[in-house]
Amino acid sequence: MTALLNLVVPIIMFIFMMIAYADWKANKSKTRIVFRCLIPMICVLYVYQLIQPSYLPKGGVAKMKRMPIQAVEHEAEDRLRKPVSTDSERKDNFNSIMDYKSEVDKLIYED
Repeated sequence: MTALLNLVVPIIMFIFMMIAYADWKANKSKTRIVFRCLIPMICVLYVYQLIQPSYLPKGGVAKMKRMPIQAVEHEAEDRLRKPVSTDSERKDNFNSIMDYKSEVDKLIYED
């Protein structure tokens, strides 16, 4: 029923609007437009509003009691920050990379 109303009511409203536009273009009296188009449009919209189902809750809804919030102690852990390396670790890493590079260079340039 609602789907039919949603289809029919806009068509009826469009027909009334076309009649009002034709009357306006024909330069007929403005009161004729009001009585012929605008009043029926208002009546159709009022009936449409009455027929539409209401989705609001019906009756009363009992309120629920709030549950008490318990305090929880939790220590925040920073997982985004990278671990800080010391200068000696950086030098060791650099030296190991350079040792590997020198070994590769020896293998390449021996031929």
